[in-house]
Amino acid sequence: MYLPWLYDIMQLACGFCYLATGIWGTGLWQYELLPGLLIQQLLVWVLELAFIGSFPMSLWNIYCHYSNRTDPHPRRLSLLQALLPWSAFVVMTMLFWVWHQFSLTDIVEKEPRIFYFVLGIVFSNISCRLIISQMSDQPCQLLNPLFLPLLLSLSLSFLYQHIELNILWTYFFISLTAHLHYGVSVVQQLCSHFNIYCFSLQKKPQ
Repeated sequence: MYLPWLYDIMQLACGFCYLATGIWGTGLWQYELLPGLLIQQLLVWVLELAFIGSFPMSLWNIYCHYSNRTDPHPRRLSLLQALLPWSAFVVMTMLFWVWHQFSLTDIVEKEPRIFYFVLGIVFSNISCRLIISQMSDQPCQLLNPLFLPLLLSLSLSFLYQHIELNILWTYFFISLTAHLHYGVSVVQQLCSHFNIYCFSLQKKPQ
């Protein structure tokens, strides 16, 4: 759960990029910085390098944390156990990559927004569960419950190519409903446990 100081700056930069694209359109990133080098290409290279570089950084942080035992409440996990939370992210990435690469109707080119929206919902659910397990000092889940309907949707999309978009939309509503239900349930349980109101630290009357 280590976040570098650049994390906030990167989030602000991403928000600015999204806002600028929404206002001025995607043509904003088509200008040439140098002959043959578009802003779009430069951004892709930066994101790819950041993605590749984040893995060794994460591994190093995990190794330092467990070798130095900096956790105030250590559970004496092995390095392999510490890496298990990555399993859900790896499985999610592989499943969506397979859907993207082997879609016979080229679903990502036809409906990129809904595809990446679904991916974001699943990623968010995994991240939320990881944060809750960290805060409650509980072992995280090896796999996410949304993987089962995702695997089913992926299989059906290969068998029934003519309704692949309908399958994607169905999984979108399933994942969105499940994610919202999880969030509401967590908030309700926390409020009940601490006897407080949502978005307030005021105690409920006995």
